[in-house]
Amino acid sequence: MTEVDENRSTLRAVSFIDNDKVVVGAEPCDEASSLHFVATVTYLDDRAKSFSLVLSSDKKLQAEVSNISSSLCQVHTVSLDVIKAQGIPKAIEISTEESVRLEFFEPRFHLSTLCCETVDEAKETLWFGSSPLRQNSNQSTRFIAEQSLLNDKGAIPVRVNAFVIYCYKLAECAAQSPFKLGTIADELLASAQELEFANASKLDKDCLTGSLITAYWHYLLSLGDEEQALQVASKVLGYEWQTPYHHFGLNVAVSTLLLALNAYKDGDKAQLESYFKMLKAIFDKLASKSISNPEWFQDLGGIHRITLAIWRLHEHLRYQKTYSEWFLKDTVRKSFRVRDEAFFKRVEALYGKPV
Repeated sequence: MTEVDENRSTLRAVSFIDNDKVVVGAEPCDEASSLHFVATVTYLDDRAKSFSLVLSSDKKLQAEVSNISSSLCQVHTVSLDVIKAQGIPKAIEISTEESVRLEFFEPRFHLSTLCCETVDEAKETLWFGSSPLRQNSNQSTRFIAEQSLLNDKGAIPVRVNAFVIYCYKLAECAAQSPFKLGTIADELLASAQELEFANASKLDKDCLTGSLITAYWHYLLSLGDEEQALQVASKVLGYEWQTPYHHFGLNVAVSTLLLALNAYKDGDKAQLESYFKMLKAIFDKLASKSISNPEWFQDLGGIHRITLAIWRLHEHLRYQKTYSEWFLKDTVRKSFRVRDEAFFKRVEALYGKPV
């Protein structure tokens, strides 16, 4: 705790979301254990409501706070359910006594944007790779994605990308959403078709369509719903991918790989052939164009790898040609977006072999 002036001191802190709590971690100081922390929540309708935080002795939370900085040890929490019961929160400001000013370690440890509505807000706070304020905490990111998804005033690209992030964060811990994601997915897919093609993966209608489908079946498969996951993945077969840009293809390939594994298990040679021919046509089309973005160039390699793996599976069934099971396993593990062993056990049930 450092002196700012004679009447006001600065206390360094962090804030994040952990499951069902808003968590504040503060540096130790003589007054820290007795300081009264308040979370002032601003809702989408611009109402503001204050909630008191209480000192917590939760060892797990203390460890998480300590991992951010060993100088932090005081942990204060407030129930997230109590906050959400009042509406969709768009910001939380943490404060304490007037004599103390909180200074957050980094901007990303400040819960200043909990619901993105515009593309600029999402770029700043939620989208991976471009967001200086994106939280390190998976729970915080999941919560912000959830709130942005539920905000029906949000721009369609913002809500679709929030859906994608939300599904992957749920799938990573095999958690079930309390919302009817199938209904939301159908609504967003329909809305995405009204968008334009764009030279940006998070704005292009084809890329958004492929991303949403792929994320949703990952979520379903993480819960063990293999049949529904296959039905959702098969939606990539029903679209005419027309964007002139490169960024849509990898999600189409990843979804097709799931379908191909199941077709191999069923011995369906004709289906496997149609899958690899579709992906090869996409690869040939994209490879014939000049690529100016290194990420898209990398994605092209992923499409090539998946197409080759499916081609090998087809040749094994039709001509009894040998194929590298190591290459297939490596392709699956590098292509699917959830990478814990429980998830791969679900994949094995569809493929019939270890991955």
